[in-house]
Amino acid sequence: MNKNLVGDKIEEAIQSTLSLRAMLRTRYVAELGAQVLEFVPGVEQVLPLLDSHPGAANTAQKLRDSLRQLTASCREHGDNVRCMDELQYEILPALKRLQNLLRK
Repeated sequence: MNKNLVGDKIEEAIQSTLSLRAMLRTRYVAELGAQVLEFVPGVEQVLPLLDSHPGAANTAQKLRDSLRQLTASCREHGDNVRCMDELQYEILPALKRLQNLLRK
């Protein structure tokens, strides 16, 4: 595992999370279907890179679950606040935990 590559991918995912959350402040989630569909696989591509990293499995699984929940919230509920909260309080902290694990 190349820590620099994985670290760069995690940083990209963090930036994507912040960007999507910012878009949700001014646009309805129903208008952002394409962005959500791009966001989720973009973050998910980081997860296989972490499979061999000790201590990352639990956080990676929580991140997978949070991404599924975000997708459901966007598609089924169309609730901007709920989606923004999931990005801010579930996905972003999981990504930052993974980023910190790589620094050790």
